[in-house]
Amino acid sequence: MALDHGLLNLPLAKRGDIDAQIDAYKHDQAVAEKSARKARAAQLKQDKEAAKPVLAQLLAGAELINHKAVEMKVTPKALRDQLKSWATWQPKNLIALARSGSPKVLQIMEKDRDPHLRASRILLASNGSMGGSTRRRIA
Repeated sequence: MALDHGLLNLPLAKRGDIDAQIDAYKHDQAVAEKSARKARAAQLKQDKEAAKPVLAQLLAGAELINHKAVEMKVTPKALRDQLKSWATWQPKNLIALARSGSPKVLQIMEKDRDPHLRASRILLASNGSMGGSTRRRIA
């Protein structure tokens, strides 16, 4: 917003209520943030519902969990806990696991032991892009 020099020559009492303008701006920003937060919460709820059958399918295969846990050198409980954590907090990771070719995703899980890096690698492998930088981690 450009300064109106004609307005600057007016006394403060006649310029308008700057506090009311600031309050209106803050209110507009709060309304926009609230609607964005509600949209994110609704999307997370939908993703959680979509991840529930995927999690049930993965946890039903006990021999697959045991086999992959041995390959990844973690306990089966740790692998189950990671999958449950994804279903709760990062359901898109579990959905990506279901949509992509699972051998490719499980190979990535075997390479990365850090759960945060593992999650980003799975998303990168399944979608081709994470929307941000696609630089490779030097191993």
